[in-house]
Amino acid sequence: MRTRPRGISYRVSLVVAIPILILVTGAIIGVNSYLATKRSIDALTAQLFDQVGSQAAEQTRAHLTLAIPAVDLVSSLLRDRTLPDDITTDESLALELASVLRANPGFAWVSFSDAHGSFVGAYRKGDELRTNRSHLVGGKTELFEHVIEPDGTLWLFRHEEDSHYDPRTRPFYALAQKEKRRVWAPPYVFYDQGVPGITCAEPIYGKDGALRGVVTVDFDLDVLSKFVAALHLSPHAVVFLYTQDGDGEA
Repeated sequence: MRTRPRGISYRVSLVVAIPILILVTGAIIGVNSYLATKRSIDALTAQLFDQVGSQAAEQTRAHLTLAIPAVDLVSSLLRDRTLPDDITTDESLALELASVLRANPGFAWVSFSDAHGSFVGAYRKGDELRTNRSHLVGGKTELFEHVIEPDGTLWLFRHEEDSHYDPRTRPFYALAQKEKRRVWAPPYVFYDQGVPGITCAEPIYGKDGALRGVVTVDFDLDVLSKFVAALHLSPHAVVFLYTQDGDGEA
């Protein structure tokens, strides 16, 4: 007589199967929960990045667009003004440009370059405001730089018989002359300073339609770096500003 093989009892099957079922069910629930949480975190992260990016872009735009009313103001003052043949002899012009610079701490330079290659500008050097005036004489560019004292007086600290500077050859002048309107020059290296920056430039035309010169407001790398460093958008955020060409600053 053959004996019937003994199988696993129903009770033992339950003891083995139930823990396995619990583990599998728990694993499924855990994976689904993880995936749902990850999707939520990714969505919140993307939303945060969008908010931070929009905030940085808005603050940067607000910072840079301060140049527009300043350029328009200087242009309107100079458009109807009778200027000497050599604008560098007009000391009041340099001081007026310095006043615009003083009122706008985010600016690096405010300047006017005329169609003859003369240049009058005001710029920052640390906590100092300085004027820079140059004109072409016999094929050379004679340069004078003065420090503006708190009482408004000027003292000469630099004079060069030939600085080799001609604003008409610079990117901001060429672009404004070409476009015949207010323009933003892409990043370029500022002459004699060796640092890159960007420029808002506007051409000025006389009643005869001839170009009289170009007004500028400049933001150099140092000024932009300080501005970017001041953007506290989140505790661990690092802000980068990029141009459309991919040039960036952090």
